[in-house]
Amino acid sequence: MKFITNTKPLADALALGVVNANVSKFHNKSNVVQISATDKNLTINIEADRIITELTLHGSGDGMTSPVVMVDSILFKQLIGTLTSSTTTIEFVEGGIIVHSGSSKFTVPNKADVEDYRLETPVHPQEGAVTVAVTPENWKYVQSHQMYSIAMNFTSPIYTMVWVGDDGRVLVGDEARSIYTQSGKSTFASPCLLKDSIINLLASLPEGAKMAKVDGSYVVSVSTDGFDMVTQIIPMYESDEVGSYNADIISGLFTDLTDHVTASPETIKRVLNQANLLSSSSSDEIMLTINGGKLLLKDNNVESYIDVNGDLEGVECKLTTDLLYQTISKFDGETIKIYARVVEGQVVGVIFTDDTLFVAMAGND
Repeated sequence: MKFITNTKPLADALALGVVNANVSKFHNKSNVVQISATDKNLTINIEADRIITELTLHGSGDGMTSPVVMVDSILFKQLIGTLTSSTTTIEFVEGGIIVHSGSSKFTVPNKADVEDYRLETPVHPQEGAVTVAVTPENWKYVQSHQMYSIAMNFTSPIYTMVWVGDDGRVLVGDEARSIYTQSGKSTFASPCLLKDSIINLLASLPEGAKMAKVDGSYVVSVSTDGFDMVTQIIPMYESDEVGSYNADIISGLFTDLTDHVTASPETIKRVLNQANLLSSSSSDEIMLTINGGKLLLKDNNVESYIDVNGDLEGVECKLTTDLLYQTISKFDGETIKIYARVVEGQVVGVIFTDDTLFVAMAGND
């Protein structure tokens, strides 16, 4: 069977549906796309960690149904992205497909057995379901400003996920490194936990995408003149098995903040970059001291005083140089506020904030 469709919508659909960062050896099904056709539609099914996607493109087939094939996801996306003809014909043959473009043709072999690997189909929202607009810029912000702090090991598996609340809060943190970040970028209807693959997807969506809650999942819909995409996002929820993110305790770190100083993040970042250049290990530490209108950053190689404004005094806190540099780099404005976290009269950490981002870092013993 052969199916012909317009090339640009096919390339655009694959660029949206196959998120490169979500293709992983740890989730085998993410490495393939499942392709099938009828006389009117081409269907492409895609999976990633906690994500199920279906792309539908209109066109014309010379049969009622095609065989189901599974080809390499990145390879197929890249190949279609190189085509210059206005239309593309996909020919279903034994062992894979042949892609026809202009006077050229390309053989793309099956990568997996359909019986062993058949991909899931996303659920669809009911007619009239309440939807909210997805704001990709919000999730790009989370991706670029908060995901650096996510846990990378499974000592506390819950912190390898992002906590989102029904009040807009987005928390990303790592219990092992004692760092927590918070923004107000969520539009999810209820508190849940999102894998990084879901953040990658949300950040890649076009304007106009809609999201509806369907039972315990969320369904994202994108409709264009050339294709339709339906994606089922499958969050996790706090439970005895998964554990608690302790979101209210973490958010409590960012309330009732009083004495502080303001400083230039660019100036702090420059000094920390110099300290990193002279350091011998990513675990090297630097002492942050605030006294007399000055912020001092000092280690074995660097001693630098930075002017600050405010009423915070008597702060001394040892922090990991590279993690502090990453943190300060996430602040976009000309100034940040710096607070001390004090427990029983002792400084145990520092808090950095601007109008959008809150970051709490515990001091090193």
